[in-house]
Amino acid sequence: MANAGVPTVIGDQLHYLGIDSRGIQIEVIAVPDDRNPGGLTVIHAMPISFRTGGGT
Repeated sequence: MANAGVPTVIGDQLHYLGIDSRGIQIEVIAVPDDRNPGGLTVIHAMPISFRTGGGT
């Protein structure tokens, strides 16, 4: 998701919105990785249509 842009920060979570390689709008939430200083761990990834009831 190179086009996700700047994340919204909520607590220690980084919320990204972008379009994946298939053209699907997706949301990704990442948090600091306690095993890899400076790294991130993705804790959530889902097409936005699932949240809005679009399914697929």
